[in-house]
Amino acid sequence: MIAVLTISFLAACVLETDTSKRSGERRDGSRRSGASRTSEASVSVKATHAVRRAISRFLISNTTLEAIRKVSIHAKVGALVESILVEEGSFVKKGQLLVTMDDQEIRNEYDQARIALDQAALILEQAGVKAKLSQSEFARAKDLLDQKLISPQEYDQTALINETDDLGLRVGQQQKAGAAARLAAAKLQLNYTEIRSPISGVITERLIEVGGLVNINQQTFTVEDFTPLWSRIFIPERELSQIRIGQRATLRFQAYPEKKFQGRIQMINPTVDPESGTVKVTLEVLRTKGLLRPGMFGTVYIAIETREQALVIPKRAVLRERDENHVFLLMDTSVVSKRNVVLGFTEGNHVEVVSGLEEGDPVVTIGQEGLNDGYTVNVLEWEDDSEGSLQPNATKSGIVEKGPNGRSENPLQKAQKDRSSEKTQLANSRKRSSAIRGEQEGHTQAGTGRVLSGAMRGGMQDPERMRSILDSMSERNPLIREVYEDALKKNPGLLDDAEKLRLLMREIRSRFGRNRQ
Repeated sequence: MIAVLTISFLAACVLETDTSKRSGERRDGSRRSGASRTSEASVSVKATHAVRRAISRFLISNTTLEAIRKVSIHAKVGALVESILVEEGSFVKKGQLLVTMDDQEIRNEYDQARIALDQAALILEQAGVKAKLSQSEFARAKDLLDQKLISPQEYDQTALINETDDLGLRVGQQQKAGAAARLAAAKLQLNYTEIRSPISGVITERLIEVGGLVNINQQTFTVEDFTPLWSRIFIPERELSQIRIGQRATLRFQAYPEKKFQGRIQMINPTVDPESGTVKVTLEVLRTKGLLRPGMFGTVYIAIETREQALVIPKRAVLRERDENHVFLLMDTSVVSKRNVVLGFTEGNHVEVVSGLEEGDPVVTIGQEGLNDGYTVNVLEWEDDSEGSLQPNATKSGIVEKGPNGRSENPLQKAQKDRSSEKTQLANSRKRSSAIRGEQEGHTQAGTGRVLSGAMRGGMQDPERMRSILDSMSERNPLIREVYEDALKKNPGLLDDAEKLRLLMREIRSRFGRNRQ
């Protein structure tokens, strides 16, 4: 009986042990399954840091450049074209000769008019002499009549001759004046055979050819004055209080997508269009060194509000879900956390973060679509340098653009010029992220394995990046710091040797990463 009880007890123990093992295996398996989530291949991403910089809200409108003056030049006589002295694109001054035309026929008319004027002058001179003689005869006849030496009939005949000669003199004067007018008209027609520019500007259109017949009032050229150029836009009535004459504006054009041009509001129409509810505003485009031309299509940005110290991140870093905006924040070198943010101004490819982030916080910019809390990532590139300038992106509802006075320097660009300053900012950012998560010592040691595992899987080649990771881990773990400092003493050139740095990271991972998981 005792033997039976002993055998039953042993069997129960064996069964319980087997059950415990299987349960333990399941628990271990669950743990391993959970661990596999953190140890699976990390997601490759790009990231940047939140920085403070100027950001503005803008009025925007599309525009087409216009010349301040545009003149069509027409022929005033009909004749054949002899020579063309300018071409399209030529700069001409006011009064400069553009075309000479065949003037033989008109010159003949001019010569005839000149001869007729000379004849009229001779006839007038002859009439003057005759009139003078008649006046003398009439004066003498009057004296003789007073002395009763001639009859009244003779006196009347002398007076009539004097009056007739006087009328002949006046007719001669009018004939000379008419001949002079005909000569002036002929001279004017002769001058019209030379077409000259009425203004200074650039020839933008030539409509005649050498040897072709030009008719009266036919257009021959178009000349435009490009200094300055004008831009006309139409803004909503509700924004009228935001603009004023002399206010600066920024212009961008499709022909020069990387350049910004400056303008100034020159005129504001005093009336509002009742149909569209807009006001016409004319801007003067400042000196452009010949880059811009009339007819170019562009976009005008007028800054109406600027925040000098706004917290800014790339717009592509923001994901919108259920009417909420969120970003993925790098809590340490390889783990991300989903963070809700409140946005402010949007300026081209950048957006202002009103709340949810702090200056220097690292956020994922590319590759965040498939991420979630606690996911492991491998940062392939930090984009702080590539995001140095704000590029506008026009929209119908109005966009924001870096204003003419928004030249605040990106602190991260300055930091990346100095390696030591960059490492300091990166370490501070990681320490702040760790404080937010409230990591304990044990969790930090487990994170060491994830950090190094993600780095090794990522095939890291940049010694600077590996030094940053080692510096960060040394600050959090005194044991790692001892190993790191000992390796530096043994090999002073370690920091510039990517292969030796990888070996050191592998050693740290084996000693402080795996045995803690």
